Amino acid sequence: MEFYGGYHSRGHTVSFVLLGILVALASVFSGCQSFRVGSDQQAEEKDKKSSTYSQETLRRLFESAYESLGNRDSLKQAYRYLQQIDPNVFGRQWYYGTLSEMCFYLATYSGVAEDSSKTLYEQGREAALRVLETRPDVQRFLSAEGEISAETVNDTIPYIPVNALYWWTINSILWTEDEPPLERVVARRKLDRAISLIANAEPDFRYGAVQRLRGLLLTISPDGDLNQAKRAFEQAVTENGVFWTNHFMYGRYYGITLRKRMIFRQQMEEIIEATNTYPLEFAELNQLVKVRAQEYFQSEDAFFSASIKFGLSRPNK
Repeated sequence: MEFYGGYHSRGHTVSFVLLGILVALASVFSGCQSFRVGSDQQAEEKDKKSSTYSQETLRRLFESAYESLGNRDSLKQAYRYLQQIDPNVFGRQWYYGTLSEMCFYLATYSGVAEDSSKTLYEQGREAALRVLETRPDVQRFLSAEGEISAETVNDTIPYIPVNALYWWTINSILWTEDEPPLERVVARRKLDRAISLIANAEPDFRYGAVQRLRGLLLTISPDGDLNQAKRAFEQAVTENGVFWTNHFMYGRYYGITLRKRMIFRQQMEEIIEATNTYPLEFAELNQLVKVRAQEYFQSEDAFFSASIKFGLSRPNK
């Protein structure tokens, strides 16, 4: 009995010890679970903060590079930073409008290869279209069959995203430059309407944008009135000559396409010899245009050689 009683007593002791261990383990496990849940939440919050900070940093880096886009390296950096930004963080309208603008600058003024410029114009027009798709009334006006006046959207003109409409138009015009003639003729109606809509909404937009776009479209379209194209370009450079893009587009497209060597030379020289810094908001862009104009001017003979004249080769973008 004594033996049995002693064993029984020790059995209770062992049971209590085991129970204590189990309770301790449960407590530790529960604590680990709580710690893990807490850690996961903290990590998630940290990731969110890190992601937000990263986007804000990218925006600042982009803006810093954009402010120096007169330098091609800065222009390319700005484009790279912009591509890493989430369109939803700072607003899709700002993002896609800005992306379309950057694509145009790179394709037109950075000296990239012809196939790269074509890709950039395509990316630019698609980006701007993302903004225009938010306006069904604008889309209907641009795509409607038959004759239709821009006045049909007069009631909503104050809300039209003119900036995106401009970038879509100029990227599209230059993208169609080497498309088959029939496709350029078909595209002209829609582009013509886009220009008329800009003229209705903001006639003085971007230092002669309406006349600049009309001159380009009429020059590149197979059925364009070349006399009207010349008048449009002349009006742009006369009224807004401090915006050197007007001179560049006149010389680069009308001058070379129509084999008007004197017009080409005069417009490029206007840019190269210009010393004004106005408009201040476009001082960097003017510098970017000047560098490209110098390159075109130095290649004048190649652009007007017999091989170009008889369609055996084309000038680089």
